[in-house]
Amino acid sequence: MSTPLPASIEAHLKEAGFTATELLVLKKLLEEEALTVREIAAKTAKSTGIIDQAIKKMLSRGVVARSIINDQPRYHLLSLDALIRLLNQDRASKQLALERRQKNFEAFIATVTANRSRPDMEYFEGEEGIKTAYHRLLEQKKEMLAYAAITCKEEEDPLRTLRLDLFRQRRKQNIFLRILATDSALARRFQSRDHFEYRQTKLLAESELFIPFEKIIVGDIVACIDSALQKACFIRYPEMAHAERGMFEKLWNRQSDSQTSDQEIVAEDKHATFISLKTKIASYLRAFAPGYIATFGFFCVLALAATYGLYQYNLALLREEVGNRLMAIAITAAPTFDPNDLDELHWAKDMKTAAYQRVFQKLVALRNNNDKITYAYILRPTSRKGVFEFVADADSNYNLPFWVDTNNDGKEQPSEYAVAPGIQYDGSEFEAYASGRVAAGPFLDIGNTVDQGGPSVGAGTPIRRDGKVVGILRLDTKIDEFYSIVRSKFVPWEWFFSIMTILAFSRFILDKEVAKKFLKKLRFTRRSSSSV
Repeated sequence: MSTPLPASIEAHLKEAGFTATELLVLKKLLEEEALTVREIAAKTAKSTGIIDQAIKKMLSRGVVARSIINDQPRYHLLSLDALIRLLNQDRASKQLALERRQKNFEAFIATVTANRSRPDMEYFEGEEGIKTAYHRLLEQKKEMLAYAAITCKEEEDPLRTLRLDLFRQRRKQNIFLRILATDSALARRFQSRDHFEYRQTKLLAESELFIPFEKIIVGDIVACIDSALQKACFIRYPEMAHAERGMFEKLWNRQSDSQTSDQEIVAEDKHATFISLKTKIASYLRAFAPGYIATFGFFCVLALAATYGLYQYNLALLREEVGNRLMAIAITAAPTFDPNDLDELHWAKDMKTAAYQRVFQKLVALRNNNDKITYAYILRPTSRKGVFEFVADADSNYNLPFWVDTNNDGKEQPSEYAVAPGIQYDGSEFEAYASGRVAAGPFLDIGNTVDQGGPSVGAGTPIRRDGKVVGILRLDTKIDEFYSIVRSKFVPWEWFFSIMTILAFSRFILDKEVAKKFLKKLRFTRRSSSSV
């Protein structure tokens, strides 16, 4: 009767190193006491060569024994204790291997821990080595504390281009730089540019601080950089970096250069450092390339010039439009005035005559019947070039106040007095009067004529009798009314910002790097809002 091996026992034997063929041989030998190689091969459907190899391996393990029966070698199992002993040996060897691996791992961990506390040094040489050293310090993305030896002006520094690039990267990564330096004229000049360089410099007396090269503390690194010799050395030693940082803070807080209330850095606690708004703004502007700032400035000037040009163009159009309207009114109204009435008006006493009252009533009606006419009056040419005399005015009559406070300032001014016939008016400073154009035919005065009421725009036409000019009808409108029309059609600041937006957008499209940053930030903002 056969004795099958349970699956768990078979799996245990496989873990102990028995092959599938050896397990078949083991099963057959459990069923029968002694078998030849050929018999085992026939029962297991394996070749005699394979069975012979399996038998030899089992013989070496002491699981199978060989006996000669009837001159034929036969094989049978030894006691099952031998099999149990074999399994125990296998388990013990595996346990020993696991313990050896555990000890090796623990020894490795102990070595790594010891190496971490051991100082590590790294050297850099040459110009490229100096650049690599500075960039490696920036990779730490922590505040930088530096002792600086300032021996030349910044514009004379052979590493000026590199330092400008480092400043932009620091500003971009929000890495602030604090510097201690020996007090000198060059150091004070260096300190004056702190706002633009996203840093703060404090100056100490030479007796308190002397260092011939640059030393920077960042994280666990103490870096010594000699730009003149183009050599640099990094010492990675946490305890040493901690001690150096503590010494730096003691010197920093000594405040040899007295700070005012507008200090750059105010440390409210050990973990917070606040940077002044002045430094943030100045360094932000400094971070732009000069070419970019020049381009932006050019666009600002261009936008301002275009806006001013468009604004003045619209002003000229509207001045002419208002002036043409006034001139049309004047041309229509001029024939209604009787030249004989004008001939009778030469003195102030003539204001009480019927002729003046007829002219006065027509001027008042002309102003009242046409919106936005401020002044309506008639002048007469004199023998002097550019000098005219008043004939009649819609604001002047014998029964009206002699003085009207036009600008409401409470002060009497000659320009606010009523005008009587015969009072002379010198218009030589205005082109239309000086050139005699006002007497030649209908005219526009769209320049900045200024009186007590402010700038105004005017137009008029001569009043003739038999081809001779006996008077000049003039109508004026105040510029404030005029500006209300301008604003309704053109708002300069809206145009300016519109043009600037177009120019800035064009610059944005051309600058691929800026565009990528903007789109990346936009995508991040959208993801943040969607997650909320």
